Formats: sequence, C-alpha cells, structure tokens
Amino acid sequence: MIIRWGIVLLCVFCLCPPALAERTLVTEFDGTEWQSWTEAKKFHFLTGFLMATTHIVSRNEPSSAACARAGAFDELRRRLSVQGNKAQADKKSRRTPPPPVFSRDDMILWGHCRAAMIQEGLREYAIYEITVDQLSQGMDTLYKDPKNTRIPVADAVYAVKRQIQGASQEEVSFILINLRGE
Repeated sequence: MIIRWGIVLLCVFCLCPPALAERTLVTEFDGTEWQSWTEAKKFHFLTGFLMATTHIVSRNEPSSAACARAGAFDELRRRLSVQGNKAQADKKSRRTPPPPVFSRDDMILWGHCRAAMIQEGLREYAIYEITVDQLSQGMDTLYKDPKNTRIPVADAVYAVKRQIQGASQEEVSFILINLRGE
C-alpha cells in the first residue's frame, strides 16, 4: 500500500509541474501572457526590456574618433566604387583587373564604417524618451484586439514604440499586419 502511494506521489510530482509551469522563454511571451500579468510584472518586464535595449545600442556605438572621420568614410567608399567601375571596364576588354590594394589604415577605417552602419541599424530598435507607463498602456491597448494576441511581446513593443513616436496609421497597420503574418 505504501509503495502504491509512493508511485502515485512520484507521478504527481513528475507530471504536474511541467503542466503548471509558466513559459520561461522570453521569445514565447505573447499577448496571452501579457494580459495575464499583473501591473507589477508588466512594469518589471518593460523596465528590464528598456534597460537591455539601451545597453545594447549604447555599447555598440562607434567611437567618436571614427565618427569624426566621416569624410574619410566617403573617400574609402569612393575608392571602392572606382575599383568596382574599373573591374567592370576590364571585363569588357577581357583583361584581368588588378586586385584592389588597401592599406592597414583603410581596413581599420572600413571596420569603423561597418560598426557605424550596424549602429545605425540598431538605433531603430532603441527606445528613448518613452516611459514604461506609456509602453504598458500601449501594450494593453494593442492586445485588446484579439487579432494581436499571438504577436510576441518583444515585437509588440516595437509596434507600440513606433505608434508613440508618431508613426502614421498606415505604417502601424503595416507593422501589425506583418507581425500577425497576414
């Protein structure tokens, strides 16, 4: 009898927790979770989200010395463009074009240029001058529409951010259609 109860308890302890467990992967959070969270949990989630995005964007900014050499970036781009045009001209004449030659400084400059381009891409995801309360209210409004409940929270934050920043209704609709997979 004791062994039977032991087996029953073992099954309960092994099988029930996975069934009752919360989703723990941030990528799985969507409107269903958002609507079930308390205001405190929403606040903590968004605070962490804002801190993380700000950290990522600010830590990937190119050095100010590289930014000061923006004219040098343009010169390097011009040289690359000229190399490409020469290669096209040489293809027409069936000659083998000489390989492009770049100095060590050119390559370092190119690395800074690439970092600057990456930073510009990251800046789109930065969330500045928007409060946690504004985001939370926007998320609540977004997820009131049943069509939006399957949009992941991280993606919904981007849509709400764009709306708060004054994006047109057409742009916001386009973002939501894409996030819903319609």
